[in-house]
Amino acid sequence: MSNKAHRVAVAFTDVSRKSAIYADSRFDSDVKILDNHALLLRLNNNQQTRKVGSLPARYFRHLEFDAVGYEYEPHMVSETTDLLDEMFRTKQNSSFVRFIVPRINNLNLLRRILVADVDKIMTSMRCRIKSITLEYYDVRKFDMVNMLAEGASRARSPSMRRTLQAITSRTMQSTRELFQWLVTEYSALRGRSIGDDFIDVEFVYSDCNLRLHQVHLALFQVFGCDTRTDVASLFETLASGKNLNRTLLTDCIKECFDFKRPLRALLLFEMPLNRERDCPEWMRKMLRLADSAYTNISKALDMCSDVVIAAPKQSLLSVCKTGRSASSDPVRPVSQLKSRMISQYKPVAPTIAELPPATSTYDLERWYKEIDNKVSEVRHSMDKFYMAMYENKSLQMCNQLRYAEGGQDEDNECHGDSQSVHSKASHEADARDQYNEDLANFRRLESEVEHSCFASTLKVYVAKKSYELAKAEKELKQREIDNLRLNVISCIKMETL
Repeated sequence: MSNKAHRVAVAFTDVSRKSAIYADSRFDSDVKILDNHALLLRLNNNQQTRKVGSLPARYFRHLEFDAVGYEYEPHMVSETTDLLDEMFRTKQNSSFVRFIVPRINNLNLLRRILVADVDKIMTSMRCRIKSITLEYYDVRKFDMVNMLAEGASRARSPSMRRTLQAITSRTMQSTRELFQWLVTEYSALRGRSIGDDFIDVEFVYSDCNLRLHQVHLALFQVFGCDTRTDVASLFETLASGKNLNRTLLTDCIKECFDFKRPLRALLLFEMPLNRERDCPEWMRKMLRLADSAYTNISKALDMCSDVVIAAPKQSLLSVCKTGRSASSDPVRPVSQLKSRMISQYKPVAPTIAELPPATSTYDLERWYKEIDNKVSEVRHSMDKFYMAMYENKSLQMCNQLRYAEGGQDEDNECHGDSQSVHSKASHEADARDQYNEDLANFRRLESEVEHSCFASTLKVYVAKKSYELAKAEKELKQREIDNLRLNVISCIKMETL
């Protein structure tokens, strides 16, 4: 691979692997592959002047990329192989981003990148894989769901639910286990995802001197790219950095384009060829998007002098995940690396207010966790408050009915009933104070979100959670009112017997 940190490749997926059949097709008349780095794209006729039966446009647009061709051709295969080879030999983290229109899973590509290529590189370097840890996220517009812990919410047993929530990653000992995960669990999980894919893969391997090394590969799969204005805006504003159409996905990918200390990244624009062998409109849009990526990356690189490719401070994209820091010294003793691998899973949950400004600004996941924690606290205290309030109301109403039926005065109530009423009232007051305090903390966090650098992303998420709280409060009130009505009816029946 060349010294260029960010490479753009265009791959045409020919399932039949018979590229010659496209020689006389409409695809070949609209898209002409010149060599391994360039192609010609026929310009569309003007929509206003196009007539039925008119001849195709006479003019072509010349597009250049770092690599272009069918996915199985040697120079296309070498793009991913070289990316991984550089990652392992230089011990620097890398990223692979696959752009595609239909939501189809190219399992052969993942198997080749994560299994076959890794095995070949380990053999050539005389190294051995010690462990592979991966995390799989479904990246949505304003949220990121850990798919490996998704089953926790459906578990019936509380103990099982807590156990599943603690499972946020998969650790394997070999590429064979990784292959089994790809063809079984991953294929099933993808059927439940609705956003884009983000898979973080951590490789720990030993060299011939038994020293351990650790690298990360961030793998993204972006779907529906022909209509994604956020992706188009990301590339158009690379040089200026003023992207007004940000989403959580673009915030993640943007971390690859720190041109002063960039991650090595391969952007693969995959275009499946359909059975009609034509050039649909979405393919034209994808080619224009790939051209925009290649052109704007080149412009941004020209604006940045003395670019040094080096390992970033964080092994994962910092806007997506917290903290597994990559050491500037990739070689370390076995004991140090083992202790680091153990310590990185220790629960650390400081609040946003406790974090230093530099951390709270760039750590988006901490914001999401803090919001979720505050919402959970409000829900818990809300349940306790309304249950205590309506339980107290029920007790008071039943006592009033009992006194009215027995001809007694409330001032002559027995000592036991008096203690019970006062105890319930005290419990209700404590629950109300706790609920008001938790609700005030949530409102305070809303104000902090509005002044954060991720306000455009988080405000929608906070508004969604606020709506869910209001809806939950309404449903809780209705449920407790129904219970109160049933208790009063039961009390009346008991007094009339």
